[in-house]
Amino acid sequence: MCRTSVSLVALMIIVTGSTALFAQSASPPTGGASQLPLGVAAGTLAPDGIGVTVGQSAGAGKMANGPWVDESVIQPLQVGATMPANSVVLTVAGKPFDLNAAVATKPTVLIFYRGGWCPYCNAHLRQLQGSMPALQAMGYQVLAISSDTPKELRDTLTENKLSYQLLSDSKIEVAAKFGLRYKATDDFLNSLKNGHGTDLMAQNGGYLLTPGAFILDRAGVIRFVYANNNFTVRVSQEALLKAARDALDARRS
Repeated sequence: MCRTSVSLVALMIIVTGSTALFAQSASPPTGGASQLPLGVAAGTLAPDGIGVTVGQSAGAGKMANGPWVDESVIQPLQVGATMPANSVVLTVAGKPFDLNAAVATKPTVLIFYRGGWCPYCNAHLRQLQGSMPALQAMGYQVLAISSDTPKELRDTLTENKLSYQLLSDSKIEVAAKFGLRYKATDDFLNSLKNGHGTDLMAQNGGYLLTPGAFILDRAGVIRFVYANNNFTVRVSQEALLKAARDALDARRS
């Protein structure tokens, strides 16, 4: 994330029972009520009490800062909203995957991450793998969506030894529906292309997504969402598991 004075939105919404707590702050990416500066130690809890700083995955190389531009303020869908219709992504085999139909089968933890080229994303995906037994015991499925192509997804699955499903939204169309799409700067696009071989300009016109976590019930209603403009900060596994349990309890009450 660029170190500018651009005013951006850091959004956290969590449901406890039937009450939604909504917290939003407009602040530079190096500070603010919901954010931590870049470069803090991995495992540091964010001021919002929900996010935590993740470290770079081993051997992934240095990730350049970037890539916000002034007009790119994310507006994630809020708790109580229904997931957008016609949300179709691709599987690792390149086949269409109807996200709406999948969510209708069981409660869902839906993760948006930037791509396998992002070392912070890989670290978070591995943390999520550790929560799989608990989430599955609660009856959840886990779906993780990124800007990667199906081939890149296969590489990420293999390298990180993940058991949950990765899905491709390389055109950032579904992420846009969830309010997570933004336009990357030219400097970041060039850095990503030259350093990682990922040409987002050719792929989708230079767009990327902000990492986010959603919990949805079988009706497609959002019960929890966390998104932070600081790409090193992701929802903690402790907070995610608590939100997953609370969402189930709210449905039973």
